Amino acid sequence: MRMLLIITLMISLTAIGCRTQSPPQTYSSPVPVRGIITAPANPASVAGRYYRSLGCSSIYLTLAEDGTYFAEFGGLARGESLRGQWHLEGSRIRFDVPPEKTMMTVSLQYFSPLEVLRTEDGWSLLSAAELERKYYDEYGISAEVCFIQTRRPRK
Repeated sequence: MRMLLIITLMISLTAIGCRTQSPPQTYSSPVPVRGIITAPANPASVAGRYYRSLGCSSIYLTLAEDGTYFAEFGGLARGESLRGQWHLEGSRIRFDVPPEKTMMTVSLQYFSPLEVLRTEDGWSLLSAAELERKYYDEYGISAEVCFIQTRRPRK
């Protein structure tokens, strides 16, 4: 009997809480934030650490000034990583990806080449994939659409 009373009380409190709380407000910018496609002066100017969300996972991409990269998964796909060379060709970044098929090599091949975008907050990298461009056109720059620069290399 006591357990039934506790369960009833918990359900009542939950129901009251649900009715008294206002629904969550979602923020969406009325105008999508865009970047300007830019050809950086040299690879060192876009070097740094970038982040991109993949839903339940993410990719952390480090572009070193010496032309090497380190890419690693976070979230549910945590554990896989890849090292290699990257190249700046005008406003595009391309990766040298090994031929073996892993989640990371397939991901980098899908996103490549990356278009370099200059934003108010720094650099963002936009995938050349058609679906990614469609989302960018609709929603603008976000971690769900672009690689967002999180850190510049230390000098």
